Amino acid sequence: MIKQILIYFHFQLAISAVLIYFVFLLIFKITISTECLIAHLIFVGFGTLLGYTFIDWLGAVYATQRDSKQRWLLENKHYVAYIMAVCIVLGGFCMLFFTWHEFILIALLFVITLIYDRGYKNFGGLRMIPFCKPFVIATVWTGATCILAQSECSFTNQSFYFFIWMLIICIVYDEKDFEIDSLTGVVTFTTYLSESSYKYSLYTVFFLFSIVLFFNDNTTLALCYVIACSVLFGYKLFFQRYVFNRWHARSIDFIMVLPFLFFLLFSYNF
Repeated sequence: MIKQILIYFHFQLAISAVLIYFVFLLIFKITISTECLIAHLIFVGFGTLLGYTFIDWLGAVYATQRDSKQRWLLENKHYVAYIMAVCIVLGGFCMLFFTWHEFILIALLFVITLIYDRGYKNFGGLRMIPFCKPFVIATVWTGATCILAQSECSFTNQSFYFFIWMLIICIVYDEKDFEIDSLTGVVTFTTYLSESSYKYSLYTVFFLFSIVLFFNDNTTLALCYVIACSVLFGYKLFFQRYVFNRWHARSIDFIMVLPFLFFLLFSYNF
């Protein structure tokens, strides 16, 4: 049972979100009290866990053809309820330390999460809009980490670079959903493009993103993005064919946080 809980709930993404948020605090040199820092870190972690758990639960409830994960969630819905309840209580308490800028930002991200997978009446959710799925996920991640870490929740060059990085990650991550997206009619880059067109388009994006960072942003994090892009390129080119599908998501989850691990390594000589 513990194994299923660790596998089916996105604890690794919650930890990743906390790490990314903390690194952006260091980058923006934001000084806050210890209480506010702890509250923000707890909120980011449990908010991420709540969002992914909620979306997975909706997917399991409304799915016509359920996979093993969705069947397990329905059979063990009390675990889903416990985790969501803990996240809501802790997240709600931590929001007492938020500014009004942060309240507005979180409210917007909350609405996006609510209508991501299921809409109202004839609207099937944001993910049903062609090619919208990775953009929505990248937007929420950018808001909940990079933008939230800034004093007035503003959109900066760092926000844009992180958004592009997360967009690349989301597009590659989507490969594991190829079959289910094809069955449910979700149009993504992986379902719309042919295999060769998708592959070369992705390599082009890797290259252009690295070039833009190399010539326009002379910072440590920009170098870390370039290195992480190289790792992702190598993974796609050489290793993915040898990786079982069930490990694809875990591999991408790890690559997602590589720029920030590299940043800590280079900046603080860990």
